Amino acid sequence: LLALCGTGATVFSRIGGVCSATGGYGAAVADEGSGYWIGREAFIAAIRDVEGRGEHTSLSDAIAAKLGYGGRKRLRESIFSIYSDSTRSPTATVAHFTPTVVEEAAEGDAVSAGILKDAAGLLFAQLSYLWDRCGAKDGVPLTVCGSVWRGNPVFTNEFKRLLKEKRNGAELIAPRIEPVLGVLAKRIYKTTGKFTDDDAKRLSLLYPEFSYDINKAK
Repeated sequence: LLALCGTGATVFSRIGGVCSATGGYGAAVADEGSGYWIGREAFIAAIRDVEGRGEHTSLSDAIAAKLGYGGRKRLRESIFSIYSDSTRSPTATVAHFTPTVVEEAAEGDAVSAGILKDAAGLLFAQLSYLWDRCGAKDGVPLTVCGSVWRGNPVFTNEFKRLLKEKRNGAELIAPRIEPVLGVLAKRIYKTTGKFTDDDAKRLSLLYPEFSYDINKAK
């Protein structure tokens, strides 16, 4: 099982040689729990805060500041600016705010922490659906991939909590290297018939820019 969560979110399985997936419907439809979803929820929370119809959140200042408009008093202008950015699509810009949500949560913003926990819950729900649909055993290996996992303890810990509570304590195996090194890992496996922890460590030392640790920011 693989829970991919970056700008978009998709959960994959390969059980008994049969490959399946759920999620990954794109930002226009869903992408629940993804970086885009997290960013969009942050923008919505900030708008509600500034308009006096939602909980106070530091995201209102953080979003405007990151877009170059100072603070919450210019939030509206800052949001409209993303539509005239010729270097990046609005979807990519919104997804780019996931680290901002992580930072604000680390500073104690309850709204940001709530968004990250909700995102983890949505991703877990998709995983759980696929798990049952494929008839996967509780001990099937589960790993993750994607930028949202990096340096995001609130999201990761909530996902792990749900695994423990609802999936008999299933273990999440944190990847050691980025997917881009998969071709080298596959070559080692095909040549030697195995891919060990020492192999992963060696690749991490050879290509430190592609080492992967979900507990550290990229």
